[in-house]
Amino acid sequence: MKKILFYTANGVGLGHLRRSSLIAESVKEMDDKIDISFLTMSQEVSFLDELGIPYIKLKHLTDDLVRNRLGFEKAKKFNEKKFLNLVRKYNPK
Repeated sequence: MKKILFYTANGVGLGHLRRSSLIAESVKEMDDKIDISFLTMSQEVSFLDELGIPYIKLKHLTDDLVRNRLGFEKAKKFNEKKFLNLVRKYNPK
């Protein structure tokens, strides 16, 4: 089975995530046997639930967190570990 993992760049809005989800929807319409998952730092992802698209949430890098060196480093390590574990387990193609 083909697997696609979308890892979106996250900023202030949901533009990258929403555009990627539209691509995922189109891919699923073409071949419903393709397994699709998302990895995101976005806080508001309930629309992915509504679309039936599975996702893993990473730590959101807020301005306050970025200003806190120790907290920022911990969040980065958490996100890196979560990402690597998912890639190893999911094994996207």
